[in-house]
Amino acid sequence: MGVYIWEAETASNANSFLRAWNHRVHLWIKYYLSERLVGKDGRPQTIHYIIIYFISAFWHGFYPFYYITFSLIAMATFAHKDIYQCWFLLRNLPPWLKHGLAIALTQ
Repeated sequence: MGVYIWEAETASNANSFLRAWNHRVHLWIKYYLSERLVGKDGRPQTIHYIIIYFISAFWHGFYPFYYITFSLIAMATFAHKDIYQCWFLLRNLPPWLKHGLAIALTQ
């Protein structure tokens, strides 16, 4: 099965949602793109995420809407990650509440 609906609907962060939404595509991107595009610390950097989202948009088709959408998803992912890193003061909040606030702030 490619979509894990319960995990997608109850995800505590954007990465978990994307991982559950289309699991098979996520695994392909993980093994064939993300693991090959890593920085010096062993993690993908900003430019690598942009490349990954561009390739994903290219895979979906040649319509401009896909490129705009995946660019916006990339920006929202970066903003979401920054918000989570700054929220060490709110670490006692339930994950679902932090996730909802982060989504509200990045829209």
